[in-house]
Amino acid sequence: MTATQRSRVAEVCRMRALEAAGSSVRVWYLPGAAQPASLQKGADLRHAAIAAVLASALDPNSDDTVIDHRCASCGGSDHGQPTLRGRGELAVSIARGGGDLVVALAESPVGIDMEPPNSADAVLEVAPRIMTDVEWRSLEVLPAADRARRALVLWTAKEAALKAAGTGLPGGLANVECEVVEGRLVAVRLLGPLRHLQREQWRARTTTGCRGVVTTVVLGQGPPRRGDWR
Repeated sequence: MTATQRSRVAEVCRMRALEAAGSSVRVWYLPGAAQPASLQKGADLRHAAIAAVLASALDPNSDDTVIDHRCASCGGSDHGQPTLRGRGELAVSIARGGGDLVVALAESPVGIDMEPPNSADAVLEVAPRIMTDVEWRSLEVLPAADRARRALVLWTAKEAALKAAGTGLPGGLANVECEVVEGRLVAVRLLGPLRHLQREQWRARTTTGCRGVVTTVVLGQGPPRRGDWR
């Protein structure tokens, strides 16, 4: 990929940076980058697009940005949490949904997730199994017109938090609790078997982009907190 192509991909869209305690997260949205002609070609194209974005952010003159993966459950290197080879001080998170890609880069644990609006029904169907009592009550009191978006906010925040914690979905969506006040995501907590991974502070931001795609980024601050959350 040429420097011009790299620049074009990197500047497609930049979400507002989330800043806390001297750290920030940079997020890029790549529409259409997850729509492959074939499964293998799609994986290659996704990695090329992601590497292009990150290379542009870190060193525009470099073509050697390498993304590695490691699964926390099985140790596999073909899936799992992404890392940047030789850049251990940086955290990266990747999500795809509705044919689009989103990439987050930060100097502290970060997770990102995105869901298109047409996935709301599926989320609501499994909500009783993956939502905490607090989250379920916040859904029940909403009018039907608002319930779909709130479900996507909660789902994306939960998955983003699991990515930031380093477990991914195997950590269990029910082990994350998100608090929403007046439509704004204000708190993210890790519960039960994940509470030892709880950070001193989690910062989160949710945006609704073009075509109604809901994206949430979660940024961890400080060392893991040893207190018992539940």
